[in-house]
Amino acid sequence: MEWLLLLAALVIGLLIFCLSGAREQPGGT
Repeated sequence: MEWLLLLAALVIGLLIFCLSGAREQPGGT
């Protein structure tokens, strides 16, 4: 299941992106 790895990588990247954005913008969702 190669798509599973791609999906996992995408989710992890999105999570890190959200965390980074939250740190830069306090009070966000």
